[in-house]
Parts: sequence; C-alpha cells; structure tokens
Amino acid sequence: MTTHAAASAALEATELCSDQRRVHPSLAQHVSPMRLGLIDKDGPEHTRLRTAALSASSGGALPAFRQHAGALCAKLVGALPPQRTADLVPTLIGPLVDETIGRFLGLPQQVDAVLRAHADTLVRPMTDEAIRTEITEARRALRRHVRALPQLRPPCAGAAGSRGEARPDEWTDVLLQMYVAGRRSTADFLATLVLGVLAQDRWAEGCRTPLARRRLCDEYLRFDGPIVRGVWRFARTDTVLAKTSIRAGDIVIVSLALANRDPTAFSRPTGLDPGRTPNRHLQFGHGAHRCTGVPLVYGLADALLTTLSRQYPDASTTGDDPACRSGRNSIFRGPARVLAALGPRQPV
Repeated sequence: MTTHAAASAALEATELCSDQRRVHPSLAQHVSPMRLGLIDKDGPEHTRLRTAALSASSGGALPAFRQHAGALCAKLVGALPPQRTADLVPTLIGPLVDETIGRFLGLPQQVDAVLRAHADTLVRPMTDEAIRTEITEARRALRRHVRALPQLRPPCAGAAGSRGEARPDEWTDVLLQMYVAGRRSTADFLATLVLGVLAQDRWAEGCRTPLARRRLCDEYLRFDGPIVRGVWRFARTDTVLAKTSIRAGDIVIVSLALANRDPTAFSRPTGLDPGRTPNRHLQFGHGAHRCTGVPLVYGLADALLTTLSRQYPDASTTGDDPACRSGRNSIFRGPARVLAALGPRQPV
C-alpha cells in the first residue's frame, strides 16, 4: 500500500480488522501483550473504548492542558543557557513531553513515574521473552493503580456494556497503549520539527501566527513523521483493495511514509513546503482509528514553536550531525539529538 488513496481506504475499510485472533485463532498466543488497547480492537468494543478515551481529553480539559503546556514550555525555554549550544532533546523536548503526557491522560504523578520507568523498554522490538515480561509487569503495575485510585477509574461508567463504558482492566490497557505510543512518537516528532525548523533561514518569522505554526506542524508530520508504517490489518474475507486482490486472513500493512509522498495527492511531494495547503497527511491515521492524541501533538508543537521563536529567534542548527539520526528505529523515528546554537535571549 503506497498511494494516499489506497492507504486511506485500507485504514478505514470494513473488510479488514485489527485483531488477528478473529482471523487466525491459532495465532492468539503470538499477540503482543501491548496489542490490547484501542489500536487492536474493532466494532462495538473499539467504539466503546474510544468514546471513553475521547471524553477524558476533550471539552473543558483542553484549555487547561494548553495553558499547562505553554507555562511549562516557557519555564524550560527560560532555563536554557543564552549564547550557548544546547541539546534540546534532554533539556527541553524530553521534559516537556514527559511532564505533560501524564496530565493529558489524567494520571497522578505516582502513576506517571511508574509508567515512565517502563516506557523506553516497551517500545523496543519484541525480540525476546524478557521484553514481553516487562510489558506484562507494566500492565500489572498500572492495573494496581487503576483499582486503587478513584481518578483512574474509567470515564462514562455505567451499566455493564453501556456505550462509552470501559471496564477497569480494559481501561488499563487503553491508558498503557496511549501513554507509551503517545510519549515516544510525540517526543520524536517534536525533535524532528525543531531540528528542521531551526535549520531554516529567518525561521522565527514563519512562526508568528497560529495558522502558520499549524501548517508548519502538518508539513513536518507529512514530510518526516515519527511513524513510518500504519498498524497492521487482517482481511476478514476475500476482497479487492486499490486493485489489489487480498485473500481472507492476509495481512495488510500501510506505508504512511510513502502515502504521504504520493504525487497524485501532493504537489512536489518530496520537497518541504511550510505553507502547504491543503495537507491531508495520514500521520495520525484515518477513519475510526484516527489517533486520539492529536490535541496533545498540536498543543505541544504550538507551545514549543511559540516560545522558542519569541525568546530565541536567532537560534540555529545545521541539522547535519549524523548523531541526530541515530535515534531512529523500526517502531518510531526521530533525532537522538537537536544541537542548537541559541544566540541571545530576547526579553519576554
């Protein structure tokens, strides 16, 4: 699946399902213990859990989240050393994401600390039993907190099976998947965004308005997003998708990176266009499984670009340090370092 249209169709096709156990019962033992949340459910189960997840991070919660992100970003940027070169991954981007994602999901500090201790291990390739054991232990630790703390009980609680309800163990898996995937992918994207933006001449001028910052964010999501492949799907029945015959049980993997550079969907697809519009990139997925953390990504990116452009408009980075790309792996990708010559700090 390489074209934008084919990828969009695959991501929302009703002929495909997320859970391989529905197609291959004999493969149930091979399902990763991380594949138990929103990403890997379909139909009524997915709708019920997604409703609960969205209710936890929408409405009145979003203004408070944006205020928190802006204040934290201002604090972290204010602590950077003027006229020095700094690595913005450990000093700014990492702390910004780590101290925000728990708040976005409504997690108290002690739970956030438990998950953070497991998070880096959980995104490693599933190469041995030790990693599977680590993931299982993370789920158990989170479940203990979900059962003990009232604020971690699933939203929309009601009669068993009601729309929007999530049982405690189900909600544990949703929180774990959202925390781990959201933390790593958001940090990787923000590092890519900052590395690219600071390498441009007069970059601060392009960050003056919310619309300009949003378009810049979308273009980097399209051009070099943190997720290369969409999650896999399995065909329920024999079907044809984008003129390709697929048999029941076949696996379908969408290449988001290739779809986002489809020349039939984007003009000059291999070039970076900060003002590109429209920009129908698929980095957040499409259809029923569209990422629930979209407000988190846009909110943090906007706060980061706003604060950096105001306090350090002369900051720059060449972006050609080979170590900047050493953080890329098969699951998420992003720079390991963002070395920035900050220049003078402007008064706020």
